[in-house]
Amino acid sequence: MNSEVQNVKTERDVLMAACGVNQQMPEQPKAQILLETKLLDFQNDSEVRVDSMELYGPIINCFRNVQHMCVDVQFDAYDSDFIQSVQMLKSFCSPEYSLDNQNGIVPVVVLTILPISLEGEYFASGVNGSWVIMPSQANRLPDTIRFIFNNQDFHTYRLNEDKLELPEEKTVQAGA
Repeated sequence: MNSEVQNVKTERDVLMAACGVNQQMPEQPKAQILLETKLLDFQNDSEVRVDSMELYGPIINCFRNVQHMCVDVQFDAYDSDFIQSVQMLKSFCSPEYSLDNQNGIVPVVVLTILPISLEGEYFASGVNGSWVIMPSQANRLPDTIRFIFNNQDFHTYRLNEDKLELPEEKTVQAGA
């Protein structure tokens, strides 16, 4: 276990490990991302994955305020992963996947962030976020997907001995 993994005490430590550019190797990202669209069926306690993408190149930036967690996923403007991610999200936002209260079907977008330096032991995940496509700088082409989650829908987790732990408050719990 490397020293960075040992030094993780809070959610903020996990997010700091995932966000920004790798200073030693700027061409390598600090995190991997899993982007999924799902339909949750609460009546049958099941889920159907509509689509998913694993992303290895974007730069992540996270900011939490009193109500929301904002996660920017920044690509190169012409990156095929950016184009495919946008297409996946847009196709999910169609009437066929809309909320169906009568049948208990709930559409969700799930964003999972895995900091590379934390060796898969910690990750952050948000469910039910809103998203928008935007440029990372004024007067540029869109190159960023901004996700906004309610704070109660975005958490940091630790995998420990085949057990997934949800930290209390904003502290990452050590496993038993």
